[in-house]
Amino acid sequence: MRPVDAQPDDYVFQVERKPLDDRDVLRRFIRPVAQELGLYFKGFGWRTFRRLHVTAIQDGSEAVNVFEAMAQAGHTRPETTMRYTLLQSDRRDSAVLRLQEKWIPAKCAGMRECGNKKLN
Repeated sequence: MRPVDAQPDDYVFQVERKPLDDRDVLRRFIRPVAQELGLYFKGFGWRTFRRLHVTAIQDGSEAVNVFEAMAQAGHTRPETTMRYTLLQSDRRDSAVLRLQEKWIPAKCAGMRECGNKKLN
């Protein structure tokens, strides 16, 4: 989107060398691409990207905790960050399976009794 002669500090989205308003950037550029990709939904906007960012940095091998995510997002309370974080059911399921594998020996899986211990 930038002109060929753009300088490193020039805005990406501009008209006649003047930056576009955030709402114009969404309306003219980002939402049409999201619609084309099938990602658009009512309410799609900058908050969507904030929520995805806060969620993404708490996921994966380099995950940060809620306090680190809070600092990254500029929130003053962890509760705000937790409201921004999207719940991922596959991640929750994976965590439960990891705990089961850690605490319940494989030979005991699916059994009512294992060794001398009675399982509920």
